[in-house]
Amino acid sequence: MRKLKMRQNDAGLTLIELMFAAGVMAVGLVLMMQSIISLSNQAKVTDIRVAASHFSHGVLESIRGRDLSRTMQFNGDGLEFDLSDDGTMLLEGIGNVTVTIAALITSDEGSVREIEIPLSDGELETLGDSLPNPLEIQVEVKMDAGMSEGYEYKFRTSTLVYTL
Repeated sequence: MRKLKMRQNDAGLTLIELMFAAGVMAVGLVLMMQSIISLSNQAKVTDIRVAASHFSHGVLESIRGRDLSRTMQFNGDGLEFDLSDDGTMLLEGIGNVTVTIAALITSDEGSVREIEIPLSDGELETLGDSLPNPLEIQVEVKMDAGMSEGYEYKFRTSTLVYTL
């Protein structure tokens, strides 16, 4: 009986090898796309943080040059950005921005009372001499990124205002 010789040709890939290679390549591409999307979202979050920091420091710089009564009546005049009556604004590409300015009054017991600024003349007179010297003014900037995840960023900073 004669044995048939099988031809041995190793010059190609089997179907299983091709399927395995395609699967590994697909997993690699999916991971790469996810990292690109994640980096893009992180860049937007960083932009929001930088904008919030600039806004809050801009407000503080506007407040620092004022005396106490003008500080307590500060309504955002003279800023590079305009606030609506409710303290919000809409920035293109960022979303809603809310700026809250408050005076923090610490009692002798250590409790902190927060008074939102601006105050009317009557409210300022009722406080009278009860305001400490220096008075801590806090600015909080809250930004809604407008992203589908509902990301919101708050940035708080404060400065001391001295009565003259």
